[in-house]
Amino acid sequence: MDISKKIKTAANDYIKGVKKRIAKRKDEINEAACTANDGTPPNMDANGRLHAPVDGYIFAHPELGERVYGKGEFLPNLFEDDEEAAFGGVGNFNFLHKQRFKFAGKELKAVTALEITGVRINAGSSWTDRVTKLNTAYVYVESASKGLLNVVAKQITEHFEQAKEHTKKKIKAAKGTAPTGKQTVRGKVVTVKGLESTYGYNQVDWKMLVELENGATVWGSVPAAFFRMSEAGLEVEFTATFEQAQDDETHAFYKRPTKLSVITKAADKYTELVYFGATERPALAKITKKKAELYLLVQKKRLVFDVIETHESGNTEVQYNDTDTAWIMPAGDKVNIKRKEKAKKQ
Repeated sequence: MDISKKIKTAANDYIKGVKKRIAKRKDEINEAACTANDGTPPNMDANGRLHAPVDGYIFAHPELGERVYGKGEFLPNLFEDDEEAAFGGVGNFNFLHKQRFKFAGKELKAVTALEITGVRINAGSSWTDRVTKLNTAYVYVESASKGLLNVVAKQITEHFEQAKEHTKKKIKAAKGTAPTGKQTVRGKVVTVKGLESTYGYNQVDWKMLVELENGATVWGSVPAAFFRMSEAGLEVEFTATFEQAQDDETHAFYKRPTKLSVITKAADKYTELVYFGATERPALAKITKKKAELYLLVQKKRLVFDVIETHESGNTEVQYNDTDTAWIMPAGDKVNIKRKEKAKKQ
């Protein structure tokens, strides 16, 4: 059974139980009212509210005590909770109970299209989870009763956990064995996260998850010289000391990463910027006929120059400042990330 049918079945079964309890409660109220009024039951309007059918109608309430009411006068509400108040009438619901849940899977549209008495389900924008690759979104559930909300929530949360666990098993089955000991590895950056540091107040430790060529994953610190340009999808190569997770041989944690290199895509060549006899490397360049835009990874600088000429060799001459020119030169597909001293003007 798909998740939308599970939600609807569970909710409808719960509502049936609530209505059965309400019917029993109504019988108890009628019986007590009839006993006090020579067999005359109270009137009930379309919204489930009770009214006195005649003048001098006797009606008892646990808190207000026994009182006499005039014809047509509202009688005190004896329903014990919001479910009886919500489902005792004709469905004029107040959606007072709300909660947000994570949902994953292709059934999102079917779930939000569900028509369930006393329940509304909407969803926010969806995204593809980087790890599970599932279509994921937050769903917002509103309900006329807390109990009914809990029933719907149980189905959604169980589905999400099952979908996540099923996908994790599929991913794990397709993954290779994670490295151990000191090794050089190559892989693609999946995500980068900043975590609160344990070494000082208001400090951030940057960590990255890398998927290796065999599908295994490794997690550890982002090298200082690599800083935050380690965006998802970037291919890297580095040396580190690895230790497999205790319960998962396809995942490892690493420490002391060194000799980190970036393996660039053909469309994003890394370059050397040569100026005043000095060389800045690496720099990511975007060059058009008129402008050259460089991002110096180590020094975290963005530079824009006017292009003078692009030569057949692939080198581009740019106007560095009012009086000097510089060269932007291809540096190949592999770039070593390391700190360099700032070049001095000669």
